[in-house]
Amino acid sequence: MIDDDNIWLRNQSKWVKAPLQAYDYSPPSAPIVSVWSTTHAANGHQLSNNSHIIISGNGSNSQSAQTHSYLLPLVGEVGMTIEVYALSHVKFSLHSSVANSTLYIATIDDVYNSSSKEIKFTSGTHRHGKIIFTEDYSGGKTRWISDNGVIV
Repeated sequence: MIDDDNIWLRNQSKWVKAPLQAYDYSPPSAPIVSVWSTTHAANGHQLSNNSHIIISGNGSNSQSAQTHSYLLPLVGEVGMTIEVYALSHVKFSLHSSVANSTLYIATIDDVYNSSSKEIKFTSGTHRHGKIIFTEDYSGGKTRWISDNGVIV
């Protein structure tokens, strides 16, 4: 059975739907997982234009004082996420080529579009969080919004 949006198939006990997609549709890629530690430190590492899972630090005492810094993807898509596991200090900033435009970084009560500002996860305080790429209500601005951390 077919409706405007789905193909419906019946298995042994129930109907299930498969959404119809455009011919040029490509599903979003799986997040890229990367692990950083003292011997493999991130210092201004440019994240690729994908979703990411970032694990900074390896849990040892020497890791908690270390800082890893990343540049947010240059081209975001609405819904793209960066999941952060902060076993050390972690900072995310805009690349200078996209700063001062209509692209912003944001946390609770803080929004900036400057490459000199960073979303910071402090080891022991902001241990886990997500940064999501979204468009504002007017469609004129985009933001990397973090549910944890502070802007410094």
